[in-house]
Amino acid sequence: MKYAIYVFILFSLLCCRTKKIEQEKPRLTSFTFSECEGETHLERIQNRISKHKIIDNTSYFRLHRVNNCCGAFDPAIKANGDTIWLSFEQGEKGKEYTIEKTIKVNDSISETITKKVSETIICECDCLFQFDFSLENFTSKDYELYVNGKSYKYSPHKYNLKEIQYDLLNGDTINLTDKYGFRQGYHAYRNDKNQIRTEGFFKDDIFTGVMVRKFDSLGKIMDERYFKNGDAYSWKVYERGKLKKECLLVDYFDVSDICNEYDEDGKLISKQINE
Repeated sequence: MKYAIYVFILFSLLCCRTKKIEQEKPRLTSFTFSECEGETHLERIQNRISKHKIIDNTSYFRLHRVNNCCGAFDPAIKANGDTIWLSFEQGEKGKEYTIEKTIKVNDSISETITKKVSETIICECDCLFQFDFSLENFTSKDYELYVNGKSYKYSPHKYNLKEIQYDLLNGDTINLTDKYGFRQGYHAYRNDKNQIRTEGFFKDDIFTGVMVRKFDSLGKIMDERYFKNGDAYSWKVYERGKLKKECLLVDYFDVSDICNEYDEDGKLISKQINE
């Protein structure tokens, strides 16, 4: 009788211990993701962790990841010690179908293996997603996080960091490339005679304006074309280094509306209005 009581107590302790261990295993308690965020510089965005906080026995994470627009974010997560593995499909799940394969065991016996698989639909676009998830029973501050097998690190920076580069011209900063590798402000590009042939204007690496010059064989300016903010075009034509003609342009190539023509002294001699 005593032996039976001892066995019962031992069995109860083991069951309680097993249940406690199961309860203490890290488990995913929430997982949300944002709408597809359209970006102009997806290739420069770094996949990263931007937030991690611990409340009681639960860790809260925020991730940013460039993913296919048709991502199927049905997460699977596993944690072991200080390491977390998070995975989900790159594309959207399509229809399921069955594959059968017959394997010859020997001359008289064959075995058929059946496997269910599903198609993955990949769209012709990528975009930036934000993911928020919480992991109960995980309180490590010195952790490693892997998403689909790739390591993610904390960073406050949306883009990969680059070396800042710039030139000085008469005390002014030109040709500035910022810490994210984006061109900012005024940029000048020279020809093989060290003449400025192109001037560009940028905001976060997005082109906002340009001036392009053409030179003759003697190095004198033949014409200049200007473009700024998508709607202001002009064209200047020179003869022997002096302004000869100035026009407004509908686009980069077509002359429109008003052209002013000047003599060698810079005096306006005619105004042409094109319909």
